[in-house]
Amino acid sequence: MSAPVSPVVTPERIDSVRARARGAATAAELACVLRDAGDVGRGKLVQLLLDESVECLRSEPRRSLVLARAASSEARAAADVARLAAAQSLAGQALVIAGRCRLGLGLLDRALAHLMADGPSPAAGRIEVRRMYALSELGRYEAARFAGERARSLFQATDDVMGLVQADVALGRLASRRDDHRAAAWHYRRARVALGERGKAVGRAIIDMNLAVCLEARHRYGAAQRYLARARALFDDEEQNTLVAQIDANRAHLAFVRGLYAEALRLYLGAEATFRAAADGRSLAQCHLERADLLLQMGMPGEARDLARQAAVEFEREGVRKERAQAWLAAGVADLLEDESARAEEALESARRIFEEDGNVVWAAEAELLLAMAAMERGDPSLARSLASNAQETFLRESRTARAGSADILLARIDLDSGFAARALAQLDRAEERTRGLDAPWLRVELARFRGLAHLALGRSEQGVAALEDAVGMLETHRGALPSDEFMVAFLASKAALYAETVDALARVGRHRDAFEFCERAKSRALVDMLSRRGAGAAGPRGSLRDVRIQAHRQRLNALYTRLHRVAIGTEQVADDREAALREQLAIDERELARLLRQRWSADPEIASVDAVGALGLESVQELLDDETTLVEYFLTGSRLYAFTVRRDGFRCHAIDVREEQLLRLVQRFRFHLAKFNLPPEKRRLDEATMLAATRANLSALHMILIEPVQAELRGRRVVFVPHGILHGFPFHALPEGDGWFADRHDIWYAPSATVFGFCARKGPRAEGPAGVFALPDEAAPEIAAEAVAVGRALDGAQVHIGDEATSDRLREAAATSRVLHVATHGQFRRDQPSLSSIRLADGWMNVYDVYELDVRAELVTLAACESGVAEVTGGDEMLGLLRGFLFAGAPRLLASQWRVHDEATALFMEALYRAHREERSWERAVRVAIATVRARHPHPYYWAPFFLVGYPDSLMRDGTTTHHRPRPGGQAVGALNGRSL
Repeated sequence: MSAPVSPVVTPERIDSVRARARGAATAAELACVLRDAGDVGRGKLVQLLLDESVECLRSEPRRSLVLARAASSEARAAADVARLAAAQSLAGQALVIAGRCRLGLGLLDRALAHLMADGPSPAAGRIEVRRMYALSELGRYEAARFAGERARSLFQATDDVMGLVQADVALGRLASRRDDHRAAAWHYRRARVALGERGKAVGRAIIDMNLAVCLEARHRYGAAQRYLARARALFDDEEQNTLVAQIDANRAHLAFVRGLYAEALRLYLGAEATFRAAADGRSLAQCHLERADLLLQMGMPGEARDLARQAAVEFEREGVRKERAQAWLAAGVADLLEDESARAEEALESARRIFEEDGNVVWAAEAELLLAMAAMERGDPSLARSLASNAQETFLRESRTARAGSADILLARIDLDSGFAARALAQLDRAEERTRGLDAPWLRVELARFRGLAHLALGRSEQGVAALEDAVGMLETHRGALPSDEFMVAFLASKAALYAETVDALARVGRHRDAFEFCERAKSRALVDMLSRRGAGAAGPRGSLRDVRIQAHRQRLNALYTRLHRVAIGTEQVADDREAALREQLAIDERELARLLRQRWSADPEIASVDAVGALGLESVQELLDDETTLVEYFLTGSRLYAFTVRRDGFRCHAIDVREEQLLRLVQRFRFHLAKFNLPPEKRRLDEATMLAATRANLSALHMILIEPVQAELRGRRVVFVPHGILHGFPFHALPEGDGWFADRHDIWYAPSATVFGFCARKGPRAEGPAGVFALPDEAAPEIAAEAVAVGRALDGAQVHIGDEATSDRLREAAATSRVLHVATHGQFRRDQPSLSSIRLADGWMNVYDVYELDVRAELVTLAACESGVAEVTGGDEMLGLLRGFLFAGAPRLLASQWRVHDEATALFMEALYRAHREERSWERAVRVAIATVRARHPHPYYWAPFFLVGYPDSLMRDGTTTHHRPRPGGQAVGALNGRSL
């Protein structure tokens, strides 16, 4: 009887099984495929499963694990030890990649035991290399190093050059994790020499990429850049687009650590676009996580939190535990910065739990340190100290010196807050000693800051002030590389407390001039840098209206704005749930538009190369003034209000003992009085005379705080107010003065900072063309049309655009050619997204980014719209809103409103303003006439005080005082990083 003939397994049959295996979504589905593939033979089946597991190991570790486990079962049934070890090794790798290092290490140990039973082999060496990674992730560094050296011995015994390369690369990574970057570089270079021109170019490029990361950590940025460039060229030649993107992500991180934040953002965004197109979810999530870290460093916690949570979801989908925990860590930090302590602790506890489950002691300690910060913020110093001490012990045990230094600083902060200044200073000394030699700029800033506060608490004023000045100096070395505007704003927002502490300390020791100059260094620095860029000819990115994606979002938003506006004024009715849906869609589109506009702005190469500019020194500010002008600059430090009065021939610092909360209550009460006028007359409980008396009493209390201490210095007719914090947007001209008002006796101007005031003095030639008047009346503001006609008559030869003629294109043209630009329309200020604050035109809404793109040459821009001058004031004392946009666009002075204006009173004000200017030839005096005209009919400040002048006085410029201002010797800018002055 002849033996049965085994069926011939054709390549087509193998391909069919492979295709079905690829399509199996679960282990159960894969089991069905294997049952149906009995004819293929176990050996071939196991190899097929192993090949497929290798193929998706990096991109889909969970799927790779399913395939490897199936291969392991089949190999065990076939008693195929070699393939069983290979399957267990693959399963272990997949678990390690997914962050489940402890389980993965167990499988790798079993695979190694199977292979070593038959004696040493290169395959055993490769498993040792994989064990290294698992051990290092678990923080078992010595065991990992031993595994690496054993792997090298196994490869040397068999003269396996490629194995030796793998072992050295793994040893290099291990040394990097232990912050021994010199040893890491040595291993990478040995691997590169051994590899020579063998193997694939991609392998050589990966080693170059790792070496670059190592060189970056040693602050050899030029060499790191060269290696990254070489690796990128190799990946490019091989058309490895995702690896090119990975290089760009590494270049982004290099830019980040060098403080080149604009370049880092540009590279991250480009890399993310490639990963998104390649559907590489894991790399995209990693990029999001790194960009979240960058945004956190820049003080943008809201966007950082969103990115980190997005990354956490993607990592969970990919089954990657370590990175998911890191994403929760970043989200927790963001929540801490936004004072969301409960949500922060929840995110941080989630991260710590994952790290502890995986045995990752270093990252668990990182989470513990952040939890200590959260405990301190909510007033539990005992728990904070316990957590910080535990974290510090781990960092020291694992040789994480920089992180141990961070724990030292936190413990010093706890001591300082608890009244133990001497103990805090000793703790800071230990941190200084521990971190000596490390290039950790942020740690240095915090060390200097808290050392200064500790010295001050101990009564050592000189040492305390010197340390705080050092901290500010170190902080400002990072300013010049920030991209622009809201990025810069957010960065300085997180550091505002340091400036306040420094100004307060300087003022208390009598160094008033230095206090004033540090005050200027704290104010509107992002706007200063933007104005400097504009003065140098870089106006920012143009043509956003031609960007297809931006235009699509604009069109949707314009439709939504128009519809919701009709609902608001009662010309359209929609159901409550429908209105809620419209507003939800509006919020989604607004966030995306803001992201696209910010992305366009930050990616501009001119912006990325801008240097930081110094603030004006005292003498330079004095040169901006004449004998009739006093500049009054305020600065709040929490427990004190400082008022600096600057005259051409003098300077004084006034310390006013008022807490910020007290001042805030009075300012809010004034806003409450104004809010009553937004109610219909029949719903107001009081008549206007009674309301005026209550408002005047409230404003008299503010006059006592804000004006009386400086009254003797206000000897001329003109006062320039430079507010701070909550005082921005407050009408100083509406403060009572005797039986009248402050505006009766003085010409009033405002400026975000004295340095911005100086920039307004330097604006170039103004346009001489006819005035441009733009008006968009509707049912809610019918007086706008009549106002435009009256303004047009008062401004001889004005070009008046009403209704459909008031388009953005016409406004753009008029901005560059008109001597006066008057815009009477609806305006909206957005506290949630100040850069989307906008004015309504016939063809849509013009937001702050659009205004940035204008070339304004008018001598005055009047924004006769509601809240056109309202600004969100952030830390760093930056004012975000339309006013900022027009200053950047070139306006030397603006007339804008600080609250919702009364339609009829505004028309009266504007007609009086332009008629008076024709006779007075001075905008400040014309404003006084307009105020008096409106007040004669409407006595309450609500009607006559919303409009204020911002910028440099035209009459002061015409007097010849500072037409082309240049600082004289001794009046140079202070705090300039590049020596440039204004």
